[in-house]
Amino acid sequence: STANEKLANDNTELQQQVVTDALTHVSNRKGWERAVAETIGDGSQATDCAMLIIDVDDFKAVNDTYGHDAGDRVLISLAKRLRSCVKDTDTVARLGGDEFAVLLHNIYADSDLAMICERIQTHLAHDFHHAGIATRITTSLGAALHVEGETSGDVLLRADANLYELKRARSKALHRIWTGA
Repeated sequence: STANEKLANDNTELQQQVVTDALTHVSNRKGWERAVAETIGDGSQATDCAMLIIDVDDFKAVNDTYGHDAGDRVLISLAKRLRSCVKDTDTVARLGGDEFAVLLHNIYADSDLAMICERIQTHLAHDFHHAGIATRITTSLGAALHVEGETSGDVLLRADANLYELKRARSKALHRIWTGA
């Protein structure tokens, strides 16, 4: 019946809202965790995937200088740019604040991962525009390939450690990648 179809549609929409970031319309932390669990499971098998953690450097300055509306527009644009750099089967997520994550599928080698990271760097290097104002942000990116036997938490910890090692190892230069290799 029509009432049952509407209820089913409403339920599907609510389930999608639970795993989607309201601002950027990419996955939220819950959606990220679900995608990672479905992909890596207990880590006992090779999955040919990788994780990226992307952090906007000194994002507070964007909000302080241009206002929170402009900061929101930067986050929305950043999410769209990330989404445009990866396959539809990959997961882009906003983990919170100015931190994003990407779960990449069918990544077989460091060279595959490096190519995607370079594509992301190129897309994020362009100015962000809001209300006639152009602003450039810098980002830090940590990456890690899944290794058979690793849990999703292990891979995420390596990607996160690589991100923070990069932040410690450099002054505020434009996008660089630290894979720990």
